[in-house]
Amino acid sequence: MTRIFAISGYSGSGKTTLVERIVRTLVSRGHRVATLKSSAHAMGDERGSDTWRHRKAGATYTLFLDQSKTASTGVDLAEMLTEAGATDVDLLIIEGMKNSPFPKVWCMGGSDSSEELPPNTKGVVMWEKTTSQKERSLPVYTTDDLELIVETVLREAVSL
Repeated sequence: MTRIFAISGYSGSGKTTLVERIVRTLVSRGHRVATLKSSAHAMGDERGSDTWRHRKAGATYTLFLDQSKTASTGVDLAEMLTEAGATDVDLLIIEGMKNSPFPKVWCMGGSDSSEELPPNTKGVVMWEKTTSQKERSLPVYTTDDLELIVETVLREAVSL
């Protein structure tokens, strides 16, 4: 049964780099992983694009969802996985989907913002901890806390 977890945040906050690191770790532990890139931009399959980076990190399948599809028709992730032939994966890691109901970690990059976090946020990931972030009620991770982040993904991922 496929479980799902999201890596969300604003542009430039380190989501793609974190997804790459999470995918590499999960694959090295024997998990079959698919990724889904949700974006306001058109899909890029060229070298260096986010989806290309997901594949290079070890994702068995990489799916892409542009904003027009989610806004106009909604999205059935189980159907997308089936259409892609990706029914045999353990985990689907989503990059994006800030306001989705899925459990997620929120990437804040280097900012020290006290912004309100989206629903179902299970932790905050920053490049480095700051005093105000340490006071949050959720766990605050730095990008060096990869093992803790992966454990959060495995513990909090929900069935699709």
